[in-house]
Amino acid sequence: MRAVKEILPVTILTQQGYRLVGDMHIMPGSRLTDEINRAQTSLPLTQVSIFNRQGHLITSMDVMLVNKSNVVLVAPT
Repeated sequence: MRAVKEILPVTILTQQGYRLVGDMHIMPGSRLTDEINRAQTSLPLTQVSIFNRQGHLITSMDVMLVNKSNVVLVAPT
């Protein structure tokens, strides 16, 4: 049985300068900071678009895991 989760659209900036725009799936009633501070080393995203420093779309992916050590900023969009 799968856990029911809410979809939260987010933008993530990485140390390498990429901007990731996608959906983070969080537990109902939890905050974005709760998901970021969980013990897991990565943030799962779905429906992700990846942009370079100039704002050009590089690629899109259905599913992606982002290593939290590479994340500079996470913001709801």
